[in-house]
Amino acid sequence: MRAIVARGYVQPDEIEIVYAGNNSFDGSNPHVWYVIACVWGGRRADGSPVGTEKHDYDQPGLFFLNTKEGWV
Repeated sequence: MRAIVARGYVQPDEIEIVYAGNNSFDGSNPHVWYVIACVWGGRRADGSPVGTEKHDYDQPGLFFLNTKEGWV
């Protein structure tokens, strides 16, 4: 997730992983995870500012799949 954030943001002040866990309630799919980060400061790679009127941060979230070759 940190590598993906690094590609999508320019000079962020802080990056924090706020959630990383199995995507199923009963743990039956341990190969599928959902990860959420908070990104403060800097700007997005497209030049737009980070944050909204309500928050001074972005909160991107992505699914990750564990394969035999690693996480994608």
